[in-house]
Amino acid sequence: MEKEYKPPLDRILEELNRLNPGFPSSLTSDSVQITSPALFTGPGGLTNTRATLALKAGVLDRQYFSGTTLIYYNRLSIARLLLGFKIPGRNTDYANSQAAMTALKAKYQLQISSTDISLVATTNPASLQFITRSDSIGYTGTITLPYEITA
Repeated sequence: MEKEYKPPLDRILEELNRLNPGFPSSLTSDSVQITSPALFTGPGGLTNTRATLALKAGVLDRQYFSGTTLIYYNRLSIARLLLGFKIPGRNTDYANSQAAMTALKAKYQLQISSTDISLVATTNPASLQFITRSDSIGYTGTITLPYEITA
């Protein structure tokens, strides 16, 4: 059975709604945003991220929610998510890691965004390191993946 990959915001909101069945209305990606994710080790190591949940600018329906709140959750490790994957082609096919991530997304139907990844030059003909950006709401960590075709 294939894994279902959902965008990070959808996964987080789905979990917040599940854990808070008393909310008068469900949180949706149309009405809220997550900002300022920061590495954070919660009690017992249960979470790896602290971020701010806020209504999006221009949201008119403030009947149920207002203001901002801190939330704690786990970002996915790209080392676990991409383990065993290979980058299609060779290093000269891509200008940088974001371009290579676009190809990985297409090949493996991933929801990770190229903007979740820091820019790394594709100078090594055998492999490429992917480093998540600190402001990625859904992913953390690094992984080095080989190209399917080398040199």
